[in-house]
Amino acid sequence: MSAGLACGALLASALIAVVGTSGAFVVVGILLPAATLLVLPGLRAADARSQVAPEDVARLLAVPFLGVLTPLVVERLVREQTERWVPADTWLMREGDPGDAFFVIASGRVEVTQHGSVLRELGPGDSFGELALLRDVPRTASVRALTPATFVVLGRDAFLGAVTGVPRSVQAADTHARRYSDLDPEERGPGA
Repeated sequence: MSAGLACGALLASALIAVVGTSGAFVVVGILLPAATLLVLPGLRAADARSQVAPEDVARLLAVPFLGVLTPLVVERLVREQTERWVPADTWLMREGDPGDAFFVIASGRVEVTQHGSVLRELGPGDSFGELALLRDVPRTASVRALTPATFVVLGRDAFLGAVTGVPRSVQAADTHARRYSDLDPEERGPGA
């Protein structure tokens, strides 16, 4: 910033010496809008590439341990997410599978089971798949679509890069993970 101020002072002095004070104001007055017009197409193109749908951002921010992330990190996650649709009675993951993705339900309902027992039903806005990613263990439960469903899916690297990069998010995710992984199925209750 100091270098920019120094250059501006030198250029202003030179400009005043060449065209006078009034002329310098006219040149600068024309120069700034002209520079803006020159870079405007590039700025518009960059802005168009960076646009994310507000509902996609809101969906991720509604997940408690993603809600503490900065808007910039959440926007990056939105750009890295994929969408997946499945018909009813599709298994999205099974106990023991490797953890490779995190899911947020956009529409539809799923059933979470462990050792054949139903733990809970999840619907739009709910998420699953974080335990295997956060703890680096195989899937601890199975998830099956009860209805046709659409999911926002974050790959392992994108999810862990975002969550583990912010201490508050790590703490919130760990608290969330402990809530589900440290309890017996009977202690979780039907809505847990």
